[in-house]
Amino acid sequence: MCYPLNPELLNGLHEALYLVDLDCRISFWNDAATEISGYSANEVMGKRCADDLLVHVDDGGLQKCGDGCPLRKSILTGRPHEVEVYLLHKSGHRVAVSVRTMAVRDGVGNIVGGLEAFVHCDSQTRRVNELETIAFTDPLTGLANRHCFETRLSRAIHDARITQAPLSVIVIDVNDFKPVNDNFGHGAGDAVLVTVARTLREAVRGTDLVARWGGDEFVIILETASAEVANRACDRIRALVRQARTHYQGNEIRVTVSAGYATLADAENDASLFQRADRDLYRDKSLSRTAALIPITT
Repeated sequence: MCYPLNPELLNGLHEALYLVDLDCRISFWNDAATEISGYSANEVMGKRCADDLLVHVDDGGLQKCGDGCPLRKSILTGRPHEVEVYLLHKSGHRVAVSVRTMAVRDGVGNIVGGLEAFVHCDSQTRRVNELETIAFTDPLTGLANRHCFETRLSRAIHDARITQAPLSVIVIDVNDFKPVNDNFGHGAGDAVLVTVARTLREAVRGTDLVARWGGDEFVIILETASAEVANRACDRIRALVRQARTHYQGNEIRVTVSAGYATLADAENDASLFQRADRDLYRDKSLSRTAALIPITT
C-alpha cells in the first residue's frame, strides 16, 4: 500500500489513530491508540479490529463491526463518518470513544484503505459538565446565575488578595420594570431582560463575568479593575441600555438602568463588597432615572 501520509508524524499525534488496508487489516497503530486501548502496535498489526480487539459497540451493546462499521463504510463509499461508540480495552472493560473515519487514497485517487481516529469520550464527564452548565446558567438570559456569581466572586477576591490587583463589582437594576409587565405582559418583560443582558455583555470586557442576580437585577465582576474603570463601565452601561430597543408584538420598549459599583477594600469580604455596590446602586436610583416606554403601532 502507498499511503500519502507520514507514519512518524501520525505517531506523534495526541489523537489515537490507525490505518487499515482494503481488508480492514491494521497496518499502522500510533502510540495514542495504545494508550487508550491498552494494545501495543505489535499486538494488533495485521489483525482486524473485529478480531476480538476493539469490537466497537453502541449504547445498546450492539456490535458495530461488519455492516455497521464506520471504517468499512468509509472505505466502501469514500465518505467520512463520525460516531460515538465503546471499544473493548485490552483489560476487558469498555471505553467510550468519539470516532472519525475516512478513506485513504493513493496518488491517483484510488481508495487503498481507511483511517480511523478516536479520542476518549467520557460520557459521565460530559453529563457532569452539562449539569454544571445548567446549575450555573440563568435559563432566560443565558448569563451566569446568582450561584455562579457568588462562587466566582469568592475566588476573585482570593486571587486579588494574592496578586494585589484591584477588583470591582457592579450592580445594575432596570428602572421602573413593573410597568413593562403591566403594560405589555410578562413576555415583554422577559424580552426586555434578554435585551439588557445582551447589552451588558457587550458593554464590558470578555473576561468580566456578567450574571443575573434575580428579577430585573444584574451583577458584574470586574477583575483587575480600579474604581475609575468601574465608574466608566457604569456610565457606559447606562448609556448603552438607554439606546437599546426591545421590539415585542408591535411595540418598541425602551428602558433605562441604574448602576452602582464598589472596589475591594483591605480586609473586605464578598458580602460587604456587594453591599457597598448595592448602596451605590440605590444612590444612583435616587437621581430618578425612569424608564421611557414608547409603544409603536405596526
